[in-house]
Amino acid sequence: MDYWQGNRTPRKDPNARGVIFGLTMGHNIFHLTKSIYEGISYGSRHIIETFKENSFKIDKVVVGGGGIRSYEWLRIMANIIKLPLVVPRYADNCSLIGSCICAAYGAKVYNSLLEASEKMVKINKIINFDKKTSEYDELYLKYLKIYDSIKELF
Repeated sequence: MDYWQGNRTPRKDPNARGVIFGLTMGHNIFHLTKSIYEGISYGSRHIIETFKENSFKIDKVVVGGGGIRSYEWLRIMANIIKLPLVVPRYADNCSLIGSCICAAYGAKVYNSLLEASEKMVKINKIINFDKKTSEYDELYLKYLKIYDSIKELF
């Protein structure tokens, strides 16, 4: 469970805490790292599914930040959320690019933030999900159940 700082959405539970479930003596640092990647990805799927249940159409996810340096994480995320991940050029500097977009619009170089974004943001790569991968669906349901099973312990 990726609730390292509580959960702001969709559960809205500031008392929720992170949980690593199912460890055995056979697990190592690789398994723990993969577990964290999966937990964060399940949390993202939960948010995306909540949006979809409320009539939002989501057909891709644009990613940024330091996590984009891990192709393994991107592959896991795409397979769990079942959407393509769009990785812009300079995605590890999203705040800087966003500030430049706002500055260019403010300086009237572009007529809108949308136009500035379209001109200034370039796609570096797209990570597609494997349509044959369903291994994560059952684990996602377990992810949801774990919270319900232990929430009163928080």
